Amino acid sequence: HLKDKKIEKSQDGKDIVIDVEVGSGVANYKGLIAEIKKEKWNGVMSIETDNASFAQEPTKFVDVAAKFFKENVK
Repeated sequence: HLKDKKIEKSQDGKDIVIDVEVGSGVANYKGLIAEIKKEKWNGVMSIETDNASFAQEPTKFVDVAAKFFKENVK
């Protein structure tokens, strides 16, 4: 699954995990893509989110993720 998150701090110092567009969070996609290339993997990736607003209107979310993946897997 292609999914990304960022972590922010609440006022009381607790971590708040937020779904973001693929490639804009803290996921180690550089490492993942390097491993995919190394293993010559040619499977399927699905784009996933737990964010309700992305799920309600997924077009931009999916387009950004697909573009990120295509640009980084060459």
